[in-house]
Amino acid sequence: ILLESLREFFYANPNRPRFSFTFISEGIHEIPKMAALADDDLLELLNEIDNDDARGQGEFANTFLVLFSDHGSRIGEARLSVQGRLEERLPMMGILFPRQLARDWAPALATMRSNAHRLCSPFDLHATLKHLLYDSPNRDHRRGQSLFTPLTR
Repeated sequence: ILLESLREFFYANPNRPRFSFTFISEGIHEIPKMAALADDDLLELLNEIDNDDARGQGEFANTFLVLFSDHGSRIGEARLSVQGRLEERLPMMGILFPRQLARDWAPALATMRSNAHRLCSPFDLHATLKHLLYDSPNRDHRRGQSLFTPLTR
């Protein structure tokens, strides 16, 4: 339902800059296996974003997408494995760049890729979004550093 609402939000506001912060957590926190039920819907949305961006038109063309989790499994058998203990403490974050931005910001994208295995925080993501919005890193951040610049930690 949330992914469909996200689509409707994009369709209702064509040709305008949009920002959405969408949580998909209903039921997943209580029963982690429920996350698999969203896989097909999420894949369909990601394919739609990619197809629109490849054509350079459509509601999702030129979409900068950030997918992240706050933590891995906190209950159940999966948490007891080595992988489960790692995932509980190391949330996932993935960023999908629109093609035009990847061409226009190629050096920044290369830097972001070099930061892929460095420790970052939500403060760094905030600084990154501000860097993207204002086309300039804000050097005054006390807590965050743009992922478009080399992370030192």
